[in-house]
Amino acid sequence: MRSHLPSAFEHGLDPQQGFATELIEAETDIRAGIPEWIEIVDGIGLGTHVTHCLLAWEWLTMKAQAQDAFAFAQQVREIETGFSYMALDDDELIGFLWELPQADQACIVEGLTANKGTRLWNLALGKTHSPWHLYYMEKLNESSPEEYLNNLRETIPQQWSNGLPIIENLLKTGSYTKAMEMVQVTLKSLQTKNDRLQDWTPETSLLVTLVSGYAYDQQSFYHEKTLLDYWQKIAEGLGKAKQVNVLEIQNLAFDYCFDWSKMFETFANISVAKKTHRALFQSWRDYVVKRATPYLSYGYSGYGLTTSTSPESGWIHWLLDSIVEAKKGAPWFQKKVTKWLGGLSGDRRTLGEDFERLRLLTHDLQKIQAEQPQLTPTFDEVVIRKHELSAPDDASRRSYLQRFASKDLWIQVMDYWRANLHQFVPDPLDVHKSDYTRHAQWMLALKEIAPRDYGTLLATWKSEHHRRSNLWKAMAKAGL
Repeated sequence: MRSHLPSAFEHGLDPQQGFATELIEAETDIRAGIPEWIEIVDGIGLGTHVTHCLLAWEWLTMKAQAQDAFAFAQQVREIETGFSYMALDDDELIGFLWELPQADQACIVEGLTANKGTRLWNLALGKTHSPWHLYYMEKLNESSPEEYLNNLRETIPQQWSNGLPIIENLLKTGSYTKAMEMVQVTLKSLQTKNDRLQDWTPETSLLVTLVSGYAYDQQSFYHEKTLLDYWQKIAEGLGKAKQVNVLEIQNLAFDYCFDWSKMFETFANISVAKKTHRALFQSWRDYVVKRATPYLSYGYSGYGLTTSTSPESGWIHWLLDSIVEAKKGAPWFQKKVTKWLGGLSGDRRTLGEDFERLRLLTHDLQKIQAEQPQLTPTFDEVVIRKHELSAPDDASRRSYLQRFASKDLWIQVMDYWRANLHQFVPDPLDVHKSDYTRHAQWMLALKEIAPRDYGTLLATWKSEHHRRSNLWKAMAKAGL
């Protein structure tokens, strides 16, 4: 249809009621055919081809009637407002406008500028994600940069990052005071978009820890990093040395958040107030610990595990503290971990988050015990679940763990597993649809590291669960 449309128009094959009218009638028919209990949430997208055909038909019609390009834009906008559920494809609309002759595009931009306050255009040009807004702003940036910036300023409450080009322009002209005012306007808009930033200042916590959550990709936070970069340059221009240092830490955290040595160097070499240093370091420490520690697996074994009471009771916290506090060091860390392991519950219902921390410690020790062959494949996959354990700071964390851990830590950890794993094996009474695959896998893992406990538990199962034929089929399938 798309390729034949120009020929159809030339031959006068015009729909009796017009292309748009036919679509509106089709929309009514589509809606009537959908059951009332089905709600149309995201509208009915027309797609690229239908959108192009509609635009092309209206363009050819307007040209045949000797009307200008803005009349075409007006007509398309009228059509859009006539739809209840249908919507033109945004990318196709923008692309179509950009392909028009430059003189026609200039006519459209002139008409939009003169009519942007009207009922028809106010909403379309005021919404930052509207295709008309996006096209209009790009054209303004080409022809009238100053007007473009003025228009951007109005949209900052909707799209906080629209303040960045304004700040950049003020920086170029050396207008540091006005640039700082615009930083605050931009920051306020950013804070309204993220509840975690409501009371944030550069002195209270690292911005990267608040905007990235469990996902981290530097490109995803380009705008936040840019804001900090501009802010630091403005502070330098205003001679605010203390703020410059704080913002430098903020900036470096985006670049090196998961490189422990770089972050230690950053905190050691950049001077800030003690209170600020403590707050920023703690926010970084808590963030990398959170990113590294696996989620508490409530549903994995079905035991309703409880959480630990202290948020700073984990071995990664202790490792970080032992590195930065000279009076602690490796001996303190080793003592803390040994005491922790010795006090760990063997009851799977009360171990809570310590189970996840132990999984991670076991896996990290396996990685730094490179010379030791891995002879427990099922234990690694079923209990440690090593395929789930991956964090951006793995290399840094393991490097320091290797330097600070005692030589027998691996033995201590495996002693715990050997002594207690039999209590973690799922009870055959806890089964879903007679599927005992998980039970057999845990038994195989137990056999790998504690064969005597495996034999004892197996004898108990034979006595108490001998009638569960599916259990013994799963055991046989697992080679047990």
